[in-house]
Amino acid sequence: MYNHERRDQMIVYLKRLVLFVFFVGWAPLVLSPVWILARLFSVRFNEFIAVQLRLIVTIGDLVVAGIIVSLSAFIFLGLIEDLEKPKTYFSP
Repeated sequence: MYNHERRDQMIVYLKRLVLFVFFVGWAPLVLSPVWILARLFSVRFNEFIAVQLRLIVTIGDLVVAGIIVSLSAFIFLGLIEDLEKPKTYFSP
């Protein structure tokens, strides 16, 4: 019985780790509008276009990174769900 309790505890820790990585992956995208506004108000007008181009590239990179983190989090959660299922063996 001890092994089952230990395995269940490990599954809980793995789920928490995956969700933590998921939220950390999306945190920069959520915080980027605040950073963008701070940058826009501190930049002179002649540098505005260059800053806009850098921000578009940065936001694109953050979205792609967030999508990759999301997909990997869902894959890992699916693998963890497979660990939770009881194994049944059929003898011929």
